[in-house]
Amino acid sequence: SMSSCLPCPPGYASSVTGASECTICSGGKYSNVQGTTCLTCTTGTYSNAGAIACSDCAAGSYSVSGSSSCSSCPAGTYSSDVRSGFCTKCVAGKYSSAGSLSCSSCPAGSYSSEGSSSCSLCVAGTYASSEGSASCTKCSAGSYAGSFGLTSCQLCAVGYYAGAVAAVSCVVCPAGSVAVEGSSACSVCSGGTYALSTSSSCISCAAGTYSVSGASSCLACGAGSFSLSGSTTCRVCSAGTFADSTGLSSCEVCSAGSYSSGGASSCSLCPSGTYSTSVQAVSSAVCQSCLAGTQQPSMGASSIDSCLSCAAG
Repeated sequence: SMSSCLPCPPGYASSVTGASECTICSGGKYSNVQGTTCLTCTTGTYSNAGAIACSDCAAGSYSVSGSSSCSSCPAGTYSSDVRSGFCTKCVAGKYSSAGSLSCSSCPAGSYSSEGSSSCSLCVAGTYASSEGSASCTKCSAGSYAGSFGLTSCQLCAVGYYAGAVAAVSCVVCPAGSVAVEGSSACSVCSGGTYALSTSSSCISCAAGTYSVSGASSCLACGAGSFSLSGSTTCRVCSAGTFADSTGLSSCEVCSAGSYSSGGASSCSLCPSGTYSTSVQAVSSAVCQSCLAGTQQPSMGASSIDSCLSCAAG
């Protein structure tokens, strides 16, 4: 009789007439009242077989409707709330492992793109100064980053340069050129100056020497010439003067009894039988003959007193 039929208990259901038993609700479904059908668990919940209610998925996991279990959020995603139907991708500059409730910021010196499970170190020539970076910044010209994972670039040292961005090292300036700290190019020393390697400034050539532009050292002036400090060329000694060695800063005046034309390394002596009282003489025209009846056997006489009377006969 009808009075002997029993209602299905919660967690079970029967949809057919004349059933001899109730069917257990499968995982992902539930029945909370005496009913004819099992209801489907909603998104973000789950159930085991025979459930009278669905349970919420924990933060860090998710489910679609009708799920018998929750799935962990994959690495690179997260869910911060219970009963989530989906996981959200980590933004660029952050990362997560599987089952995360939130994403962590990449440390300074590294970066990540959207949906990352880990951070990548900045390559040499680039840097990331703050945490949570979506990309690394190239070192500007005049600086470098010599290894991976750096948070800043170093300035090129004195005498070195980096001409392009993203340098992994600086290049030494050639001798004869200079660079201050953080230079993107070397400056060539001008004529009259010089520089050794790894210098920040050019040094003026000393008196008695000279240089052309780009010199790593100054050259000594030759005999018969001289220079002041910072010279690009040597000056020839003027007539009536001389310079008897290299590297001189001035020429000496020819003494009486001698003379010179320009560029002399020594003065020429007046010939025997003559004398000259003139200093800084420019030609042999100053050499005067001794008077008749006198003689002067040596060269370079500087006084008429050097002319001696001839012996009688």
